[in-house]
Amino acid sequence: ELDQKTGVFFKAAEPKVHYKKCDNNARYNVCNSMGNLSTFVPDPNSEEILCFSCQFNEPVPALTSERHIP
Repeated sequence: ELDQKTGVFFKAAEPKVHYKKCDNNARYNVCNSMGNLSTFVPDPNSEEILCFSCQFNEPVPALTSERHIP
């Protein structure tokens, strides 16, 4: 369910555990997962909230540019 006041999601059975859509969904439409805000450990160098999986991803440079191809 969505809490209209805060914009976070929660399960009816566990209303105190909050979730937020992964920022890769909002920015790039490439993830359909959520980050558990109760267990999320932020990166001190970033304000992004990423799901567990996306935390391990690194950007892939555009391979249409010759300078990005080794």
